Amino acid sequence: VNDNAMDDVRGYLVEQDMCVVTLWNDNPISVTPPNHVMLEVVDTDPGLKGDTAGTGGKPATMNTGVVVQVPLFISIGEKVKVDTRTNEYAGRT
Repeated sequence: VNDNAMDDVRGYLVEQDMCVVTLWNDNPISVTPPNHVMLEVVDTDPGLKGDTAGTGGKPATMNTGVVVQVPLFISIGEKVKVDTRTNEYAGRT
């Protein structure tokens, strides 16, 4: 698959996850990841206890390199569900 076509989805491709590969003349031209993936937070500001309402947000870098806005209570090492269509936090495990 062309590297330019992969740039948008590379951060959502997780080993062993199913994805859709589109072919044209037997050549792969695009990759579509699943709608949601589970990623691990590897870098973010310290979590704040008491922010259960999730009214605020902070950037968090995932193990694949993608950066997602997450609630303030999310800490390094937690696994979170990310919507690959919108790059939004969708919950935690």
